[in-house]
Amino acid sequence: MNTTQKHDLNKIPVRVFTDAVFFHKSQVKTGSRFICFGRTNFHTTWVVNSITHIFSEKRRMFQTKTAFVYALKDIVELRCEETGEFKKLRFSYLSYSAIYRLI
Repeated sequence: MNTTQKHDLNKIPVRVFTDAVFFHKSQVKTGSRFICFGRTNFHTTWVVNSITHIFSEKRRMFQTKTAFVYALKDIVELRCEETGEFKKLRFSYLSYSAIYRLI
């Protein structure tokens, strides 16, 4: 019987599936642009203004500004180019709601 060891799994090449609707965290960084397809602000352009990474260490929560998304719970601050409005959304909502699409 051939068993696979855990360290053997690291040798398997992995490719990230990229999609404009359900995008991956590796596709989002400061300066990324989105189009909104929601009920309000339909077809407006939004730009990633900042990304806040949230993590815990020794039962304490910390926040740090980053240029890339590291986890689903990271907070992405968007700025609308047409109205100047700001929104803060968790990456999990931004990616899975299908309201915002990468351009």
